[in-house]
Amino acid sequence: MAASQRRGGFRDCSAPVVPTLTDREQFVARDNVARAFAELYQSNVDEFPPDCRAADYEKRMKAAYPIHPEIFDRLYTDWSTLVKFQRTRGCCA
Repeated sequence: MAASQRRGGFRDCSAPVVPTLTDREQFVARDNVARAFAELYQSNVDEFPPDCRAADYEKRMKAAYPIHPEIFDRLYTDWSTLVKFQRTRGCCA
């Protein structure tokens, strides 16, 4: 499945489960967590899939915070293959 399709699944489901950040401290915490994951993925290239090192992956992590974007990918790609499952939306509702 193409990355753009996975991101579409994220947009379908993220609004009800990803909180809106309002305080500066929340944005700083989000940025620090995303940066720490990005550095971890960059420094351990043999341990993680290549997608984790993509230029936009840190942005995806920030958009999904506090939920790792891989969760949305798994829900969208794995669960959506179940017969009559309503894509990610059915899982997040």
